[in-house]
Amino acid sequence: MHLIPNGLSNPDIPTQVSWSGYFENSIGRDSLTNSYTNYTGKAYDICTKYFEYFYPANFNNFAARMDWAKNGKGNRNPLVIINGDQGINPIKIVGKAGEKIVLDTSKSSDPDGDQLKYKWWIIPEAGTYSGNIKISKSESNTTKLSIPTDAAGKNIHVICEVTDNGVHNLTSYRRIILKPE
Repeated sequence: MHLIPNGLSNPDIPTQVSWSGYFENSIGRDSLTNSYTNYTGKAYDICTKYFEYFYPANFNNFAARMDWAKNGKGNRNPLVIINGDQGINPIKIVGKAGEKIVLDTSKSSDPDGDQLKYKWWIIPEAGTYSGNIKISKSESNTTKLSIPTDAAGKNIHVICEVTDNGVHNLTSYRRIILKPE
């Protein structure tokens, strides 16, 4: 699930939360070697929390794929465009601590013409900033957030989650990585 290109994760960075949960580099189940695991401790708790959160979107994606396999057609995922940037790669924004950042997905669309619902949120486990961050209008296609004044040198992972109202309600994501100076 970590490899599915849905805009949520980078397969080369397993510490980013994704449909498959969360992983940390630690001693493996063989008790001899290190690997990215999530079968015990804090990594297990974080992984379980996000796996449960993402399960409905994950299941709906599977159901839509089965529609395509059976009927040759079905619902397709929304296309998320943030500040004019189309694709699934993370968007990196360098800003100054205390600065307000505008994130605009108003050019996002759905290939089936379905209506879109937006949700902006922070994945604290993926970033290095541990303070609280307020996102205004977190269920709108455009949002603003203030980079905390004490966040210089840290990074913050913001997720834009876009869900259509088609059959199986498919969700696409974009990760924005804020790097305050």
